[in-house]
Amino acid sequence: MLRSLTQIIIRSLIVVGGIFLLGAVFLYYYIFDPSVENSFFPACTFKESTGLDCVGCGNQRAVHALFHGNILEAIDYNAFFVFFLPFLIFYIIFALRQFIFGLPAPNVWIYKSKFGILLIIIIVIFLVLRNLPFEPFIWLNSSY
Repeated sequence: MLRSLTQIIIRSLIVVGGIFLLGAVFLYYYIFDPSVENSFFPACTFKESTGLDCVGCGNQRAVHALFHGNILEAIDYNAFFVFFLPFLIFYIIFALRQFIFGLPAPNVWIYKSKFGILLIIIIVIFLVLRNLPFEPFIWLNSSY
């Protein structure tokens, strides 16, 4: 169901506020390097407690590298994150479209339950492979 003009304006203002907040976070990641010793970025609790990389290990450094145009460095930090990022952006754009205007979700594969199941399987496989201690899987770790 389409939304009224008032609802669209209110929801648009919420999105604009979110964009400004996200812009501040992006600026923060652009200016400050998470890989620097004694930085104020949070360490991965999973890695600190187990010594293994979680699926998200290296994301902060990958974001910083992407903002500086270092795609290969970002892939070295977290290959899954870099390759999944276009899908995430696509999903966010359509979710915002649905939130603001009340339009139905498009009938595309990213909204299908099979995609969610496939994504979970890929995440589990990536988690296992990035923690194997031999070639060629060593390059998947977050290279702390």
